[in-house]
Amino acid sequence: MKQLNTIKSLLTGVLAMVFVLGSAGIANAQTYTYDFGTSTGSHTSGASTSFFSDTPTDGGTYRVRVGAAGGSFALVNPGTTLGSGSEVQITAATSTSSNKFSFYDWTDASETLHLSFKFRTTSATNGNLAVAFGNSMSASDNNGYPGSYNNAVGIFWINYNSGSLNTVNRRALGSNTTIAGSGFAKDVDHEVQIFANNSAGVVSYTKGEVNYSLTTQSWDMWVDGEKISPENGWPRPNTSGLAVGNISGVTFYAESSTDNSAMIILDDIEYSPVLPFTPPSGPSISTSVLSLSNFFYTEGNGPSPYQSFEVSGENLTDNITITATTNFEISLSNNPFNSESPITLTQTGGTVDATDIFVRLKSELGVGAISAEIIEVRSSDADGIDVQASGEVFSNFGIPLFNALRTQNDFDLALLQGYNFNSAVLAVAAGGRIDISPNGYVETPAFDLGDFDGVRVTFDLQNLGTGTDRELSVQLSINNGDTYTGIETHPISSTS
Repeated sequence: MKQLNTIKSLLTGVLAMVFVLGSAGIANAQTYTYDFGTSTGSHTSGASTSFFSDTPTDGGTYRVRVGAAGGSFALVNPGTTLGSGSEVQITAATSTSSNKFSFYDWTDASETLHLSFKFRTTSATNGNLAVAFGNSMSASDNNGYPGSYNNAVGIFWINYNSGSLNTVNRRALGSNTTIAGSGFAKDVDHEVQIFANNSAGVVSYTKGEVNYSLTTQSWDMWVDGEKISPENGWPRPNTSGLAVGNISGVTFYAESSTDNSAMIILDDIEYSPVLPFTPPSGPSISTSVLSLSNFFYTEGNGPSPYQSFEVSGENLTDNITITATTNFEISLSNNPFNSESPITLTQTGGTVDATDIFVRLKSELGVGAISAEIIEVRSSDADGIDVQASGEVFSNFGIPLFNALRTQNDFDLALLQGYNFNSAVLAVAAGGRIDISPNGYVETPAFDLGDFDGVRVTFDLQNLGTGTDRELSVQLSINNGDTYTGIETHPISSTS
């Protein structure tokens, strides 16, 4: 007879543990402009919301902050060749105690942002010069630019080294990435435009009589009239953290420059909560998303839960057809899910009203990742749309097993495999972790210990907060979790 065993890690206290077992828009919205006027002045210490005068009505709070490592803000007139009248020159701090300029909480903030500004950078040594846009939390604090990752739709920064512009970087889904062919150069005047989307669906904007799309929580950048970002935009900085919602803050950072030599120079800022858009006059189809991901199940337990997207059309000359893929199936209903392909949406007077299409990963698939399969959305005389679908079939719980428990996917997989989290939640800060509250625990699924000579359990842990009364106990059950016997207890000091 098999003996079902489970392992529980029970905590008294609070610690973090990684456990290892073997265009939505606003009609007639305001466009805000600020050219820094014609006056001069400087700011050299602390934070101020009154350094700039005559800022745009309802355009939000304008804030400057000089940290503890030198540098300054200067309104200079005449300045460089960047613009006319006054320009602001932001001299970087020598450390990560960032000098930052932000504007935030404008009156009619929405889930989209169109931002433009004239921009020039320089340094005789090194430095990091960053631009971030998202919610207003990072715009109103004193943290450096890495502190904005969980609050931003997008961020890029210019790195100087030995007096030369070294790299232009962005952060995407938890990783720092170099932007090749950014167009930025030292001591050169640039005009930068940002188009950002923090909604749950796809939005479009028009530039130069051409329409472009942005997927959910993504952004495009143009430098001197050239589009630098790829089709459908760059994704947000981190995989989690920023919720769908209003974009209400923009921040410029200047930091980590020896001898305070790095500098951002700005002029002619313009921003609007509405993306410029001219609807197409010919046949067109639209989808609410351009990609769907995180379809998964454990082997033998398919199909996956469904997700959905909307399809609509205007000025059509033919019906819309939606065609499934090899490993994904589609349906017009979710209860019951009636798989069919192709699905035909009949146009009436050239129009197809928004219609839900339900998608799921087929059952009886083998273990492995399924990446970027294309669900085709088509209609004659209209540009077709490809909706990418990705998912994975995971192995069932078994020994050996590794789970980093750092990302949402790690956490979701553990739930699928039967882990039990009691007063233990995923936290995305510091690379991701599981935070276990007092008397909380992480419990494995049942497994047959009789199949092994021994099982090694390893994990990383760290105390959060102050106090010396924390301890972690590892316990074993031989009756499917009804009762537990302690194996080992680890006292956790306040510095562990």
